[in-house]
Amino acid sequence: MFQIKKISLFGLIETRVKQHKANKILTNITPTWGHLENYCSATNGRIWICWDTSMYTILKINEHNQLLHCQVKNNSNVLDCLLTIIYGLNTQELRKTLWISLKNISQGINSPWIIGGDFNAQLYPQDRKYGNIVQHAEIKDFAGCMNELLLSKVN
Repeated sequence: MFQIKKISLFGLIETRVKQHKANKILTNITPTWGHLENYCSATNGRIWICWDTSMYTILKINEHNQLLHCQVKNNSNVLDCLLTIIYGLNTQELRKTLWISLKNISQGINSPWIIGGDFNAQLYPQDRKYGNIVQHAEIKDFAGCMNELLLSKVN
């Protein structure tokens, strides 16, 4: 499937795969690829990054139970950027450490930085389609982090 769709790098979140089963699964879906995961910070391995080693060299820089941060270089030396895959925890209080980690990572960055995943947070009141109306207190930490880091939402 990855060859058909020309996918050579991807992140997976909310894998719910125990560490002792991860290598077998990763070897089955991407047998010759490189893999990073955040099992050292999250026992349930919430985040994986997989890449075609013939195309990319990836170096893990930082991990947290809510993020995996790495440097990505393609092997033809055209691309050199930072990549952070996020899977935010479910409560506003637990996500506070995510915002702090992102602010810490941002210090001294002078390369393109791609951030993707699921923050599990709303940036704007209209982001919640169903359920209770989003309160300002629910969006202020995420919005503050986005503003401080000069990040913008891309759909």
